[in-house]
Amino acid sequence: MSIYVYGIAQAANPSLPEKADGIGDPPRPVRILREGDLAAIVSDAPEDLRPKRSDLLAHQHVLAQAGNSGLVLPMRFGSLAPDDTAVTAALAERAAHYLQRLQDLAGTAEYSALAALLEVQQQALGADHPDTLTTRNNLAVVRVQRGDLEGAEADCRAVLADRTRTLGADHRDSGDSQRALDVLSRDVGDRRHALSGP
Repeated sequence: MSIYVYGIAQAANPSLPEKADGIGDPPRPVRILREGDLAAIVSDAPEDLRPKRSDLLAHQHVLAQAGNSGLVLPMRFGSLAPDDTAVTAALAERAAHYLQRLQDLAGTAEYSALAALLEVQQQALGADHPDTLTTRNNLAVVRVQRGDLEGAEADCRAVLADRTRTLGADHRDSGDSQRALDVLSRDVGDRRHALSGP
């Protein structure tokens, strides 16, 4: 039986969701595979794994539980390994890479959680669902907080285009996106002007 991998965390993370309900019908119990300083959050994979809404939401729920008090590198839905040994071997072989990625995420847990949520929403709800668009907007807000005004401006521009296309230009969410984009564009313009000198 294949092993389904939800994510990778530091082994010392106190909120790893051992025995939580995972994907499948009936839900497969989640277990933790530890190797050195790392842990993989896994369960047995169902034979007929498909991106069903219930499984996508279970995947996200397990990641949310694991992220309650520590960072988690989320894996894409459908990440499989042949067996437990293959998972722990991958943790050992790529330990330096995974530990560096976790260190890089320190202080960006909110962005990581939103990015994982967005992936699940896109698969379960679709790219144009209002909740998916709201999560994309929230990711742009986090980019502003991290000082990435140009990236946030591009994200806001894309969200505005999609909200206008799907909800209409007169919808409240479209108006909110337009106002946010106006402010960001002004701030980005001010920054470029300041950097170019007098």
